[in-house]
Amino acid sequence: MSDRRPSRLHVVRPWFERSPYFDLTEAAGAETYEVYNRTYWPRSYGRDPREELEAVMERAVLIDVGCERIVEVTGARALEFVDYLCTRDLRTIPPDRARHTAVCEPNGELYCEALVLRPAEDVVWVGHGPVDFDKWARAIAAHTQFDVAIARPSIFPFAVQGPMAVEIMRRLTPAAMALPFFGWCPASIAGAAVLIIRSGWTGAPGFEVYPLDHTAAPRVWQAVAEAGAPVGLLVSGMTGPYFERGITDFVYGAGLGLNPFEARLGRVVDLDGADFVGRDALISAVEAGPKRRLVGLRFGAIDLPDFDGAWALTGPDDTRGTVIAARMSHLLHEWLGYAVVDAALETGSSVAVTTPGGAVAARVTDLPFLP
Repeated sequence: MSDRRPSRLHVVRPWFERSPYFDLTEAAGAETYEVYNRTYWPRSYGRDPREELEAVMERAVLIDVGCERIVEVTGARALEFVDYLCTRDLRTIPPDRARHTAVCEPNGELYCEALVLRPAEDVVWVGHGPVDFDKWARAIAAHTQFDVAIARPSIFPFAVQGPMAVEIMRRLTPAAMALPFFGWCPASIAGAAVLIIRSGWTGAPGFEVYPLDHTAAPRVWQAVAEAGAPVGLLVSGMTGPYFERGITDFVYGAGLGLNPFEARLGRVVDLDGADFVGRDALISAVEAGPKRRLVGLRFGAIDLPDFDGAWALTGPDDTRGTVIAARMSHLLHEWLGYAVVDAALETGSSVAVTTPGGAVAARVTDLPFLP
């Protein structure tokens, strides 16, 4: 009889994937999982959120982000094709850097956000949000003249975030120390080939580790966990001030119909570069001027019900909007929200928000809440 304790998931559905770290996260106490990119993603370990916030702000955390799946495009025109898919000009991307970009539908609506890098001359990786990017890319390729191959390799990243992340990675692979933000390098951890990207939604140093062989991924995770033990590394769910720093993960199908300019992603749109999917629609959107915009909301130190998907908002002069996210910030000690509102609604305005618990007041602010 096996002594392996049963999964905390009430039902494990075989058509959803489990990252190579699934058993390790369960052993660390994961209690709640979300499905993201058809992959189970541990979100809660049953702790007070302030404990994990303290860990990521003062020490370091280890997070299973194997749900951040990769689509691999290969061929002599791979970079040209991915550049056509994305709003940002990727033709000049350095060989050792990654770039954040947006991907749009032909009508200019956001399909997803993505991170792009070139691990080899004729190979491009697209790390994307929860959409069927491989199917979408194949559909585009089928109606263009690009001769490329599109695959979804078994590559599952994990993240090391927090001020002690540098010390942890220094013990394992000194090559990572010289990386600039969004820089990457090949390395070896526990005898396994990996790719390391410098990242950080916390504002502190951080890294994402991509084991190139998924069968070796648990060994790499354990090596990082052991290296982090002396500095108090904590296995956790997604934590840190990413919400306060205005980090988004917009995807098609959320019912928002946002274009990148409305979503504060205009910085990753290069209308003067080569043609890309949705370019004509975005040029028209710029000429027409903004109709909506993404803003922040500050509710203050009040009690609010758990966010359930969308709350209606009413401002002065019958301006309106929709709250698309809200959460308690244990860093700023108040409830914060994101909202898509009429462009005429000014920063600093007082608005009424309809929640399941009744109407509450909030103040409109620009994003991010923190630099």
